[in-house]
Amino acid sequence: MKKILLIIVIVTLNVFSGCWNIRHISPKEFKKRYEYSKIDETMYYYEYLGVKDGKVFLKKRSRSYSHPGKWNVIIFCVELQSLDEELRKEIRSLNKKYTGRKK
Repeated sequence: MKKILLIIVIVTLNVFSGCWNIRHISPKEFKKRYEYSKIDETMYYYEYLGVKDGKVFLKKRSRSYSHPGKWNVIIFCVELQSLDEELRKEIRSLNKKYTGRKK
């Protein structure tokens, strides 16, 4: 019985874990992290994911210190209208739609 309960808990956590990785941040913080997406890094990197439902999404991947060879992933979002006009124009020019997390 304990084994079945453990399996149910693990499956449930895997299903809902995607929701835990999306963090809403301020426009100022988003702009800073968006600029990082233009720089190649080795321990971490940012990737612009696109726009969906009036929100802009950005992914950060960083090397895990506890598990070499594994990456930690966090997705950041902010409302498009809260960004300054210059950044909104740049993002709109990319014309990229966010389709959700890719497995």
